[in-house]
Amino acid sequence: MDDHFQNYGERSDGDQEIKELPPPSSPPQPPHGTGVL
Repeated sequence: MDDHFQNYGERSDGDQEIKELPPPSSPPQPPHGTGVL
């Protein structure tokens, strides 16, 4: 069960990384607080 749980956790991390990345269709948002508006 431990091995299965580890695999599930790794997959979850990958999903999170993909979700964090902005979609290619939308333009990249500049970092907040740069003062460039």
